Amino acid sequence: MAVRILLKAAVALDDIQDGSDVRYGEAALHVAHGTPLALNTGSWLITAALRYAADPAVVESLVGAVGKGFTGQAVDMSTRSAHTRAELLAEPHDARVEFWESMSALKTGTLFRMPLDAAVAGLRVVEAERRTLDDAMRKLGLASQLFNDLTDFVPELGGANTHEDFGGLSNRVFLELLKSAPPVESTADELVGERLKSYVLGHPQLEETLLVLAAEAVELKRAAKEAVHGVCRSDRSAAYFDVTIERKGHLIDRLHQTVRQRSGA
Repeated sequence: MAVRILLKAAVALDDIQDGSDVRYGEAALHVAHGTPLALNTGSWLITAALRYAADPAVVESLVGAVGKGFTGQAVDMSTRSAHTRAELLAEPHDARVEFWESMSALKTGTLFRMPLDAAVAGLRVVEAERRTLDDAMRKLGLASQLFNDLTDFVPELGGANTHEDFGGLSNRVFLELLKSAPPVESTADELVGERLKSYVLGHPQLEETLLVLAAEAVELKRAAKEAVHGVCRSDRSAAYFDVTIERKGHLIDRLHQTVRQRSGA
C-alpha cells in the first residue's frame, strides 16, 4: 500500500515538473485541478504512505527511495539550465552517457527498486542477493528510461507526446547525437527548443541511433530478468516476476521491432 501511494505521489509531482498535460489517458492532476492542489496532493501522499510501513527498516528504505527520486528529478530538470547544457556540450560522449545513466538510475531505476527494496528490507534478504536484485532493478530502470526517451521519436508508441520535450538535454538520444559536434554557431543557450529539435530530427544518424538504443533497452531487460531468475526460490516466483515486468516490458520489445521495421534492418 505504501509503495502504491508513493508511486501516485511521484506521478502527481513529476507531471508538474515535466509539464505533462495527460496521464493515463486523462488530464493530469495539475491540469484538471490546478498546480497548488496537485503539489499539495503529491506532498501529502508521501507522508500518508509512510503510515502503512510499520517496520523501521521498510520506512528507512522508502524514505531513501523518495530522496533518490527527488534527486534524479532535480538532475533531469537541471539539463534545462544553460549552465548544465554548456557542461554537457563540453563533455566527451562517454561522460554524457555516464551522466544519463546516473540520472536514470536515480529517477526511473528508483521506481523499480522501491517496492523490491521495501520487501527485501522486511524479509531480511541476504546481502549477496540484495546486491543482485539492486543491479537488476537498475538495469530495468535504464531500460525503461530508454523506452521513454526513444518514444519521443516513434509516433507508433509515443502518440501525441512525440517530439514534445526539447527543453533540456536529459534525453539519451540527444546526448548520443551530440557526440558528432553540434553546429559551431550554437551555444548552450541556443541549442534548445526548436533549434535542438531541428538538429536532432535532421541528423543523418538518428535512425541508426534509435535502433542501437532500442536494442540496448531489450538487452538490459533480458539481463535484469535473468539475474532475478537466479535468486528466485521457484519457477513459479520467476514466472510471477516475468508477468509483472512484461506489463510494460513487452512494449520495449515492440519498440525495438518497430524501429527495426522503420529502418529496414
